[in-house]
Amino acid sequence: KYSIITGRNFDGESSSSISNANNNTSSFSQATEQNRSRIHHALNPFALLPGDLPGYTGWARPEQTLAGYFDIERSSHPGPIARDIPSSSTQQYTKYHSVVKSEDKFSLLITCNNDKILDSNRESLVEPPYLCPEEGGSLFYLRAYGPSVISGNIIDHHNRSYSVEMYPVDPGEYTVELVVTFSSPLNFDDLPINRAKSVAKTQSSLEYENEEEVEPGFEGYMVAGFPLLIWVDPLFPGKSSKQGSVDEKPLCNITQLTDSSPLSSLSKGHWQVIDHVARFSHQPLTPDESGVTLDGYRMGLNSVGVRMQYTFEDCELLRIRDIFDGMTNGTGHII
Repeated sequence: KYSIITGRNFDGESSSSISNANNNTSSFSQATEQNRSRIHHALNPFALLPGDLPGYTGWARPEQTLAGYFDIERSSHPGPIARDIPSSSTQQYTKYHSVVKSEDKFSLLITCNNDKILDSNRESLVEPPYLCPEEGGSLFYLRAYGPSVISGNIIDHHNRSYSVEMYPVDPGEYTVELVVTFSSPLNFDDLPINRAKSVAKTQSSLEYENEEEVEPGFEGYMVAGFPLLIWVDPLFPGKSSKQGSVDEKPLCNITQLTDSSPLSSLSKGHWQVIDHVARFSHQPLTPDESGVTLDGYRMGLNSVGVRMQYTFEDCELLRIRDIFDGMTNGTGHII
């Protein structure tokens, strides 16, 4: 269940030109190639670019996987409309698989294709290790990153097809990654694993030998057709969400702070990228930039170099400084 234009610095660009690009252009189809680059960086200068987050290594990674045999059947949102694409910018525009409106549900339907498996093994004497599970059951890891890092939901239709869903909020370019974790996982009844069991040597034999069951290895391979890029348009010009500035949001209540289902968190908030050490806008936050410290790891500076904050969509957390201001009536001295 678990998730722009390619990097161009603003050297020489004035802040007013960035602001104008953000306020005067509200949709993908209206923006020129130059304005869209400005829009992306104006909305979030620290937005993650394709490849900014590490991939999936250090796991078992067995050779056997169904990752290459999936097809993307449908998308909830089309790509750029041909008539809206300037002839001089066709390649730049058409890199986006889909164009989504902020806060819309973006979904894809993917299907495991047995014909691909059979075709790939047609001239081989080796039988395919396994076909697509007819009743579904494959497990995935889903994430998208750009101005924020979001996860999503996988719906198993139990017919080799799966719906991939996510709710992007912050506008800009996102890299969407879908990874197969287990193509054909064990059933719950088959657990525990890595235990020796006795099996008959022959069907009619009373002699037994031990056979060890081995845990399936984590695969971690990208599904065919991924990663893909999507563009998220602002809901309103100059705003990243329907609530606008966080100062306009009410304080969060207990219902908003607690989750009652695995899916409720997908629409309550998201992790927004607020800093990146590899961007010219980054300002030093540790006493020694050349060192690696515990605080640096806590802030994300010494790991992937990305700092994030959790942003609620419809409310704001009560901050310590708000409590202090209330106690001091804004004077800085407790009354």
